[in-house]
Amino acid sequence: ADTTADTTAETTADTTADTTADTTADTTADTTADTTADTTAESSDYDAQNTDQTEQIAGEESADPDNSNDQLAETDDEDSDDERQIDAFIIDGNQQIVVAADIFTGGGTITIDAGEGGDVLVGANLSSSDSSGESAGDITIEADRIAVVDNANVDASANEAGDIKIGGGLQGQDASVRNADITLIAEGTSVLANGGESGDGGEIIVFSENNSIVSGNLSARGGAESGDGGFIETSGLAGLTVSGTPDVGATNGSGGEWLIDPHDILITDYVYMGLSGVNQSVTYTNTNFEAIANPTGPVEIEISNILNGLRNGDVTVSTTNSGMTGSDQGNIDFVSNSGYLLDPANSNGYSYSGTLTLNADNNITFDANVDFSTVGAFSNDISFDFNAGGNINFEIGSISGSSLGSVYMGNGDFTLNAGGAITLNQDVYANNVTLTAGSGGVTINDQLGSSSNILITTTAGGDVAINEIPMGTSVDNTLASLGSVSISADGNVNLGRNISATTTLSINSINGNISTNGMTAGAPTTLISDSNLSISTSATNGTISLSSSQTSNSGAIYITSSYGSVTNTGNNTAATLVDIVAAQDINVDGDITIISSGYGPGYGPGYGPGYGPGYGPGYGPGYGPG
Repeated sequence: ADTTADTTAETTADTTADTTADTTADTTADTTADTTADTTAESSDYDAQNTDQTEQIAGEESADPDNSNDQLAETDDEDSDDERQIDAFIIDGNQQIVVAADIFTGGGTITIDAGEGGDVLVGANLSSSDSSGESAGDITIEADRIAVVDNANVDASANEAGDIKIGGGLQGQDASVRNADITLIAEGTSVLANGGESGDGGEIIVFSENNSIVSGNLSARGGAESGDGGFIETSGLAGLTVSGTPDVGATNGSGGEWLIDPHDILITDYVYMGLSGVNQSVTYTNTNFEAIANPTGPVEIEISNILNGLRNGDVTVSTTNSGMTGSDQGNIDFVSNSGYLLDPANSNGYSYSGTLTLNADNNITFDANVDFSTVGAFSNDISFDFNAGGNINFEIGSISGSSLGSVYMGNGDFTLNAGGAITLNQDVYANNVTLTAGSGGVTINDQLGSSSNILITTTAGGDVAINEIPMGTSVDNTLASLGSVSISADGNVNLGRNISATTTLSINSINGNISTNGMTAGAPTTLISDSNLSISTSATNGTISLSSSQTSNSGAIYITSSYGSVTNTGNNTAATLVDIVAAQDINVDGDITIISSGYGPGYGPGYGPGYGPGYGPGYGPGYGPG
């Protein structure tokens, strides 16, 4: 940086690495190609002390006491007492950078990059917010090992909040940001990208490829008066410890999203943190990263943290087996040490309305009771959206070794998408229920209920098996929906229990057979619809074998085998029509009953519009059964 006396009032010291070991401060009013440190006139002068080991930014003990190396980007000397925005504050190093004094850019960006193999330790405040609170620049910290310690605040809050990236970009896929090996956000620190008075929360990403420990406060809330919550990612692919819940809430807007994405994760009711020693192991005077360098076992997250996240917005848990060996990578497992993983009796009266999304490269397994129902002051509209490249298994949980596990969703939806199999060995009650599986098919071994609609679909030849609940359990052997039930299988459909739908009931096999089996008590299964009931297969030589009784209270029954036969040993009762079509044989051993509607004069009780009392004898036209 060459300057002359007639172009600047500042003193500039130009040095090069091969001629001096003194401090180099290269500054221009707009930009820099080397190390640039731009601060405001109100902040202390900062000197870059460059040694073989450490580049330290320290405001109080400057190596330049006569201020000959002031690094103030002033555009007008007459306004030197006014705060100015600095476009960018950039620190580049190749070994270790220690930030021990506050840095404020008044709306400009902050970039700290220690280079490959380097360390960054932040022990002071970094702020990219302008004085009016209208805008904030982005903050990016890059190094192999990063620690935010000593009650430091990293703040990009404003009505137009900035984004903060510490240790990497979104899911480590941002090529413009170097991924860290270890990232620590120590207890007592804060990372903030709040929306000021009327803005949306910003984006905060804390990432590492090895181990991340997040003990500080992370917040990307919407503005106090308006604005939606932002986005926060906490990721450590091999190891991740989160001792609190990031805040993506909004006082007068929609909540944001918290993303957790390690290789494997165990969600449980208790996690031993043991963080006191870790938080003290890394400070800006002590670089003992080795204490947190080798995480063991799967990542563990307490369910209470996830539940708290659902009070403020959505929570997404995503696992990947990319680059890992073995079949046990990319899993999400729910386990409980006490029986109930989520128990509304311990909800403290909170309301929850977010969506819990699970995306697993491999399997999702529940072996704990999950209860989201409405109890007392506890209410919720939580929805589940589970997606697995492998299988989704709801195993039987236990309380004192006897009770079946349950999933109660209250008013929330329950959605499972698996490339392999879906197996439900627990009760599930929800608003809308959607189950989609691949070649492993869908197997339901316990109760399934919906206050809206049930949709079950398989692809790649997957079967659907709705099995009878074992004798000796005091439960109703009915799969029930207050809306519609639709079952569409690429393979076979085998129904071993009752199915009831308030509206339509549709059962279809594309490439397989359809069969219903009587229950062990001797009673036939029943298929009941208050509207139309349809059973069909389009498979070559596909057969329909029904020992069940079919009932359509106000519609028709359609049983169709496009290329095969139909055998029906149960009864069929419909309001308008029973239509049985087969390319081969039709064998019907049960009764067929049509409850016809009368559209002429009716002299019996009329249940439709009448000219007499509505539910008494009607002597005018009757549109209900006469």
